[in-house]
This record gives sequence, C-alpha cells and structure tokens, in this order.
Amino acid sequence: MIGFLAMVMVAIVLLLVTFVGRTPDLSQQIAQAIDATATAAEVARFETLSAEATNTAIHLSRISTDTAISNFTKEASVLATNEAKNQALTQTALAPTLTPTATRVPSLTFTPRPTLTPVPTATRLPTITPSPTVVPQTQQLGPIWDTLYDESYTVEVTVENVRFSRGQGYSTPKTGMIYVIVDLNVRNIGPGSVRGIGVFDFQVKDGNGAFRDYDYIQETWDCSLDMVDLAVGGRVSGCIGFEVPETGSLELIYAPYKYEGLQEGRYLSFLLRR
Repeated sequence: MIGFLAMVMVAIVLLLVTFVGRTPDLSQQIAQAIDATATAAEVARFETLSAEATNTAIHLSRISTDTAISNFTKEASVLATNEAKNQALTQTALAPTLTPTATRVPSLTFTPRPTLTPVPTATRLPTITPSPTVVPQTQQLGPIWDTLYDESYTVEVTVENVRFSRGQGYSTPKTGMIYVIVDLNVRNIGPGSVRGIGVFDFQVKDGNGAFRDYDYIQETWDCSLDMVDLAVGGRVSGCIGFEVPETGSLELIYAPYKYEGLQEGRYLSFLLRR
C-alpha cells in the first residue's frame, strides 16, 4: 500500500517538474502539493503502524488471557486435589478405631457321667451231672405191621451218646429247663421196608410224666436225624435235641404206635437220666 502511494507521488512530482517553467505560481503550488502528499503518506504510515500495533496488542492480550486461564485451571486443579486429600485425612482422623471383636469360644457342656448300676452277681447254675446210664444201649422192636403197605419189619435202635447243654447262639432254654441231646442209630432188620422214620418218631418222657417232642436247637443243626425210608439192612444215624427240666428222670421213647397209646411190647424206652 505504501509503495503504491510512493509511485503516485513520484508521478505527480514529474508532472509538476514539467510544468515548472511555465507558471511561477505553479511551482509554489507544486511545493505545497508535495508537502501535502508527504503529510498524507506519513498519516497513512502512522495509521498502518497503529493498526499493526493494535493487532499485536490484541494478539498479546489473547495469549496472556489463554496463559492466565491455563494457569488458573492448573492452580484450581491443584487446589481441588489438595482439598480432597485434606478431607480424606480429616475423615481418617475422625473415624473411630475399630476394636476387633473377640471370637466367642463355646463353653464346654458338662455331661454328667451315668450312674453305674451295680452288676448283679451271677447266680451259679447247677452243675450238669453226666447221666449214669450206661451207653450205648441197643434195643429191637418188631415185627411192626405196616397196614398201608401190608408188610412187616423189625427196627433196631441204638442210643450211642447222651449229653446235656444250656444252649448256645440263638438257642437258649427257658428258666428251669435244659437241653438233652441224644445221638442214635436206627437199622432196619426186615423183612419189609421202613418208610418215613425220623425225629417225629421219638419223644422224651420226663419225671412228671410229660411227653416232649424234639426241639430244633442250634447244637443239632449239623447232626439232626433225617427222615428217611430204610430198605432191609439199611441204617441212618443222627442226633435229636429236647428241652427238658433240669432235674428228674428222663426216658427216650420210640413208639411207632404212639397214636394208639403206649402198650407193652409196642414201644422202646431208653433211660437217659435217673
């Protein structure tokens, strides 16, 4: 802009020089014009410098404002952080100290000991006296008529051993009773066959005259007399148990006709205990 004004001023000067000699008043006018032009250029230059200074001041003002805002923001952030720390420290200092709660240990419950009941003195059971009867004992009965098969036979019975027991395992006699176990052997002499002979053909008669059937006790499980048929010359061995009184006489009875009553010559009797 200033360069353009200078060129205009130069052109004006040249024109004025051309016409200097023509008019004496013109040179004076030209000089005045030059002074006016110079004054205008200076004014324009001053205005330009003033505008630049104004812009520079505005720019510097903006920079100062941004810097001040940034600094203020940083200081505010630092103050906020310090305030938060101070509040945290204040709360920590004012917070009550927690005292650990003691764990409750369960108290031991005293369980009284049960009163010991005196054990009753065991009553000594009477000693079992072996039977004075001499064994073995062998007897024969026959001929026995079998009406169903229309034939007869003779039976030989041998009592091989007699023993007494108070029971064992699941077998226990009632109070005042005892077990008697008889080991025996049965043989068929003939001439006919013996059918269905076994434990049901034997009973024990006690001193009170009571007839007692066999009792299936644990001690006879392995030797119980089986019910069998015997051909001529056949035999079977086994044991039979009875529950009988602890005292008194005992007889083993073999009675194939027991449902007709005991008749002389129609049954066998073995003394087990006197």
